[in-house]
Amino acid sequence: MTRRIESNSDTETQANNDQPQPMIGIEAVLRLVPISRTTLWALERQGRFPKGFYISNNRKLWLVSEIRDWQRALPRTAEGYVRPSRAGKRQA
Repeated sequence: MTRRIESNSDTETQANNDQPQPMIGIEAVLRLVPISRTTLWALERQGRFPKGFYISNNRKLWLVSEIRDWQRALPRTAEGYVRPSRAGKRQA
């Protein structure tokens, strides 16, 4: 007799969330997302980039999964990524 095992994606997702998640520091974040530190902090403050976690007074880390999710969520068109609007900037 063969028993079929059905998976419940919610249960699997919960089990995966219970596992330790890889975290990276600022240097690794900037290798994945080639922007300046200043731009990274600005995006984070604006809520446009995942917030990091301070694990000590001078050490901030980001979850790799949140950075991947952020990258996947970037708006795209058939031609590539959409350039962010420059609202508030003076047009020449």
